[in-house]
Amino acid sequence: MRKYNAIKSRGTPEEEKCSSERNFCGTCSTMLWLWDKQWPELIHPFASAIDTELPVVDEMVCVMGNSKPAWVRLPEGKKSVHEVYGEDSIEGWHKKKGLWVE
Repeated sequence: MRKYNAIKSRGTPEEEKCSSERNFCGTCSTMLWLWDKQWPELIHPFASAIDTELPVVDEMVCVMGNSKPAWVRLPEGKKSVHEVYGEDSIEGWHKKKGLWVE
């Protein structure tokens, strides 16, 4: 699996576009869902697009820390910060954590 690294590859011959497609509300521009060719059978909804109650998480997961501008602050609270995306799909991560609902 190839990982997109915006900082290291930006402006170089190794630069490549992210393989995901994000979709937004045409009225308010809220991100609705993401699709990625690495997992073509899945659509990943953004939490902001879900109108039912979601569980309160114990810890936030922050990814792509290596492409965060220096002026951006990470959210307060317990979190794990990763420089790049992990090996798991979103489904795989939820299954490992016991949070997957069929």
